Amino acid sequence: MLTRTIPVDVGRPGPFGNPWALRAGIAREEAIGNYALYFLERVKTDEIFRSLVLDLHGRQLWCPGCKAANVDCHSDVIRWWLRKNQTTRDLAWS
Repeated sequence: MLTRTIPVDVGRPGPFGNPWALRAGIAREEAIGNYALYFLERVKTDEIFRSLVLDLHGRQLWCPGCKAANVDCHSDVIRWWLRKNQTTRDLAWS
């Protein structure tokens, strides 16, 4: 399907954007760590958000703020979660 080949922008603004910007003394690792905590809680408690994330299965994620290919990015958190949950739409959380 053609729409699956078009990259999805997961930057700001938007439902997947990282609210922790790399400024005001926040390092990249801290911003990604903060996003990971936020993302995991939100995907666990917000059914609409979880549905939007699940719709990203098989899509290429693109973050305009992290254009360099070898730069860690909050999109790595989303990719990790999608790989972990690729075989289920009924999520079990312990």
